[in-house]
Amino acid sequence: MTSAPFSEPVHKFLYSSAVASTRSFHPTFFPFFISSFQADYAQFKEQVKELDRRLASLIALAFDDRATVTGRFKLLDAFEGLLDRGIIQDELEVRQSNE
Repeated sequence: MTSAPFSEPVHKFLYSSAVASTRSFHPTFFPFFISSFQADYAQFKEQVKELDRRLASLIALAFDDRATVTGRFKLLDAFEGLLDRGIIQDELEVRQSNE
């Protein structure tokens, strides 16, 4: 069973409501909107960094718990897309260099 029949109306609704909300802004509100957006975006970036740090710690602990080389390769393979993130790479390198 595919989710296309459900997801398409949801995407159309979200898009139309997003467009409607941007049309309701008056140009005089833009300076407030921009500064509010920048603050929200900075907070979002900090939350992502913290989640990356936590994930790196989790991966490092799981890596240490694996007794075999095969187990470690499987673990790294499971997280292959996330291992390209800078914070995760740095954290894993620091933990491995300390051993």
